[in-house]
Amino acid sequence: MIFPNLKTFRELRNYTQKYMAARLGITQNGYSLLENGKTEMDVNQLLMLATILKVSPLMIVGRPVEITDIAGQSRVKSRGPVNGEIAQLNIQLAEKDSIIKELVEQIAVKIK
Repeated sequence: MIFPNLKTFRELRNYTQKYMAARLGITQNGYSLLENGKTEMDVNQLLMLATILKVSPLMIVGRPVEITDIAGQSRVKSRGPVNGEIAQLNIQLAEKDSIIKELVEQIAVKIK
């Protein structure tokens, strides 16, 4: 199965296939096969990809979205009935959740 959002979100983060492959512990060619739907993705890989890309797994497997760069700011536009603004807000929320998680970990280290 092809997940067009996988490439979209990878490009949004300015990640290369080589970087993604290294994070997944596979070769760049293996990642390319995943991204192009030439090999099956298991649930663990999907969850890892969502974590790396800081999006929900549903955003990877959901309806296709496209990125438009306007004045240096990336925005998500939806194709189909999915609201592009919701997709953009989900990305922003995931980024903020990641920042909060890092801050909580830093505070925990300082408290110890």
